Formats: sequence, structure tokens, C-alpha cells
Amino acid sequence: MIINQIQLQIDAGIRYESEVLLAKSNKNHLMVEMLSAQKEYNNSSAELLKLLNITDAIKVVCKDSVILPLDYDLTITENKDSAFLNRPEIKAYELEIAALQMKSKTYTKGLLIPDININTYGSYFGGLNGAVIPMDPVSNPSTTQLYPTSSLNLSFGWNVPIGELIYKGDRNKYAAKMRIKELQKDQFKVEINQQILLAKSNIQTGQEQMEIADEGLKFSGEALSQSMERQKLGTAQPFELFQSQQFYLKAQLDYLKSVTEFNKAQFSLKYAKGSPF
Repeated sequence: MIINQIQLQIDAGIRYESEVLLAKSNKNHLMVEMLSAQKEYNNSSAELLKLLNITDAIKVVCKDSVILPLDYDLTITENKDSAFLNRPEIKAYELEIAALQMKSKTYTKGLLIPDININTYGSYFGGLNGAVIPMDPVSNPSTTQLYPTSSLNLSFGWNVPIGELIYKGDRNKYAAKMRIKELQKDQFKVEINQQILLAKSNIQTGQEQMEIADEGLKFSGEALSQSMERQKLGTAQPFELFQSQQFYLKAQLDYLKSVTEFNKAQFSLKYAKGSPF
């Protein structure tokens, strides 16, 4: 539209040919920026499909045309134990420690559990050798008579590893593994605290950025409106209108980026707290 207006003024002898060339150059620059934004959008879409493990030929389409700042209730209390308990990484460390504790009991309390042996013996034709006292002398008066016989033996045994009781090698090994897991869990708690502090700082900074960007957007929008009115009256130079458009577009991008960073900071805080999304 602006190019057509400048061309009409050139035809009327009011403007110069170089001005319409600059206008066309500015238009091509904006088209290149638009294609670059489309390329970045396609790359982000492909990365999202990869994270979601979607292998089919699906294209992600942005439905919302306006990005609004989120407003979560993310109040952090002084006691961060709830944040620690909600993180799946902490739960994984605790399960690993519990598994090592259970395994180490085989070298402590497990030694008190005996082995049970059950032996049975049975013979249809009596004893294997020698004379057998009849089980029922009345019905079987002869010691050489063949008759069924059987026996059952039950025994308990303890395997006591002397070397393990003296040197405690396996118990010390599992104690060291549990200590390593405890240190890793404590180190990860420090990392959680850092994530929470960083996310809170980014939220505060993001709020300030949004306020400044919103104010700049209003200033540039008003300047663009005034430049367009002056262009209609013929009192504004084309460069002034182009510059006003560029400043307005930059102000829009600044505001969108500030809102995006603010929302990302809030999601980061939810992740740090272990809250469900």
C-alpha cells in the first residue's frame, strides 16, 4: 500500500525514484524475516514431535495467535521438603537406597536365618541290610519278614562366613554404595534449590521486561499512527513511515519474547517444585 502511494507521488513528480526502490527493498527485507521465522517455527515443530515421540507425518499448527502471560500460584514456602519429595529424581534415589539396604541385610540379619533340610526314606521290602525290628511285632513277628518301612529327617543348618564376620567386606561395600547415593541425593537437593531460586529470579525479571516492552509497544504504536496520518497529508517522508513500522514490529517482538520468557520461567518453577503440569 505504501509502495503504491509513493509510486503515485513519483508519477506526479513529488517524490524520487530512489524512494520507491527503498520501499521495495524494505518490503523484501520483511519477507525474508518472515521466511526465517517460518523456518524457525518448522524446526521447533520438528523438535516438539521428537520430544513427544510422534513418528507419523504430523504437522504441528499454532492455534493461538496471541501469547498471554500465565498466572500460576507458585508461592514457595521456607520449608522446601515438599519440593524435594515431589521430584521423581529424589524418589529414585530413595528407592535405590532402600534396595541397597535390603541387599545389605543378607550379610547381617540374613545370617540368622537357617537352612532347612528335609530327608525322607522309604522301602517296600524292609531295611537295606541287617535285621530290622518289626514296626508291629504282632503282625510281623519275624525279623526277616519283608514289609514296607519309611523315615523322615528334618534338620536346620547355619552357614557362618567367618571371613565376612571378621573383615565385613560386603557390608562395607553396600554401606559405601548407600553413602554415595545419599551424597548424590543431597547434591541434587542443592541443585533443586538453585533451580527454584533461578526460576523465581527469572519470573521477577520477566515481569519487569513485560512492563517495559508493553510501554515501548504503546509508544511505537502511537508513533506509527501519527506517521500514517502525516503520510496521508503528505507531510511525512517515506523513511519516517518505514522506520516507524520497523520500530513497531521490533516492539511487538520484544513484548512477545518477554511474555515467552516469563511463561518459561513459571514452567521452570513448577518443574523445580515437582508440581504437575
